[in-house]
Amino acid sequence: MESKAIEFSQGKIWFDEEQGIIHFAHRPKAVVTIEDSRKYIETVPIFGNKRYPLLVDLRQIKAITKDARSYFANEGSKVVLALALLVSSPLSKIIGNFIISMEHYSIPTRLFTSETEAVDWLKKLVVETHDAHVATDL
Repeated sequence: MESKAIEFSQGKIWFDEEQGIIHFAHRPKAVVTIEDSRKYIETVPIFGNKRYPLLVDLRQIKAITKDARSYFANEGSKVVLALALLVSSPLSKIIGNFIISMEHYSIPTRLFTSETEAVDWLKKLVVETHDAHVATDL
């Protein structure tokens, strides 16, 4: 079951309870600024007092400013468990991997050209995290 989407000027965010994943889809030709990144991160906690994985669809985006990427790399780990970025092509994936390596994300972060593969990877991380917490609670 999906929560109601929250709309922003550059896209929308929603929580898929069945998957346990927060989704963010950007509007076509969106240009994401640091102000947008701040709004997105401030919104995530409304889905619960827990860090969830996040799937961000970048396939139609025009640009993300360096400040916006840096802000998310530094502040995102406070509200997000893991980050899957959905891109449109293998070339975008290569460029994106280079950018990610420069930003030093402190949470597991991967780029995908397949939404199914991205969701599967995030769901696997949720299970692994849950199992680790159960093991330490014993």
